[in-house]
Amino acid sequence: RIGFNWAVDEERNTQVRGGVGLFSGRFPYVWISNQYSNTGVDFYTYTTAPNAFVADPYNQPKPSTSTFPTAEVDITDPDFKAPAIIRVNLGIDQRLPYDFIASVEGLFSWSQNEVYYQNINLAGQQTNGGLTAGGKLIGENREVWGILNTTGSSIGKYGTSGVKVNSRFTAVYLVKNTDQGSNSNITFQLQRQATADPLNAMIGYTWTKAMDIGGSNSTTASSGWRFNPSRGNPNDPALSYADNDRTHRLMGTVSYRFDWGWHGLATTVGFFYNALSGQRFSYVANGDVNGDGLSDNDLVYVPKDANDIIFMGPTTYGQAVSATNPLIKLTDRSRTEYSQLMAFIENDSYLKEHKGQVMERNGSTSPWWHLINLRISQEIPSVYGHKVELTFDVLNVMNLIDKTAGWTKAA
Repeated sequence: RIGFNWAVDEERNTQVRGGVGLFSGRFPYVWISNQYSNTGVDFYTYTTAPNAFVADPYNQPKPSTSTFPTAEVDITDPDFKAPAIIRVNLGIDQRLPYDFIASVEGLFSWSQNEVYYQNINLAGQQTNGGLTAGGKLIGENREVWGILNTTGSSIGKYGTSGVKVNSRFTAVYLVKNTDQGSNSNITFQLQRQATADPLNAMIGYTWTKAMDIGGSNSTTASSGWRFNPSRGNPNDPALSYADNDRTHRLMGTVSYRFDWGWHGLATTVGFFYNALSGQRFSYVANGDVNGDGLSDNDLVYVPKDANDIIFMGPTTYGQAVSATNPLIKLTDRSRTEYSQLMAFIENDSYLKEHKGQVMERNGSTSPWWHLINLRISQEIPSVYGHKVELTFDVLNVMNLIDKTAGWTKAA
């Protein structure tokens, strides 16, 4: 890193500081050790679903041995490098009257060797007649990787975990680098720290925009690929908001020191306020929409209106599915299910603005979060000019008045 600190005037009322550097942390060796654990010949995958729980550990149900088991293989790009970022910062501090200091600072980062996974055992997009013409789901324009069943009780469901290049392998995960990803922070701050005055205070605001392709959300190759929601192509994750992106942060502190005028006996009372815009999250479909073999990584399609989708539901609303109340296509768009869904979409600002689209990863946000902490510190004189300080902290002090204060709400 190369940095500088420039005092513009002799009184140091104005200060300019900044720097640029290439940063990298400790290497996560699990990304490399994956390939030693999953070579394709050491472990195999069997899948079975027993009808009831079996307590005997020596007689657990076993799948049929008529089919050769599959294995996972993990490999690493020969040019794989440790993650690194280029970071630039520039800030200005200005001393104001009454011991106030105003600061503005920008911090900008660009990914150099970010990590992501591909399952290169997926054969490619699949055509299922007119439903997925050109390998894309009609209406949603979502890439499809599996073949639909056309007979039996599984009709309409994908019969394969994605069409594979080699059926002997469950998946072949390749860990690679990408330079996609960035992080921008701009902070404004006003503070007063006067040693001769009992009152000290600070208020600040930070705007953030963090973008990535979500490749480093887990440790093992399979979970790193699986738990990265996609719009259709799990091998080409799109640049979107990072999991920990918080667009706005507002914070402030205020403290007052009561000097009792007796050998340094003093009490300080301070409050800390922190507010963050909502946590980012994704809506994912319950099921395998794109036929890649995973049922928890497909971002939802947001219908334009009730006529854009067809629900399946019980014949009589509110009652369990049974022989006398079978599951049917709900062609009556005046049904409660349709009005409830559209009302939910209208109440989410992101979904409301993206009707007729597959949502982007981390597009939605939860409500703002607020927290106030209290600290009381007591300075007690001791011997030879020393002192003892006792502190009493109340975290989320407003929760003593409102039982929901300080909660992180999902929606």
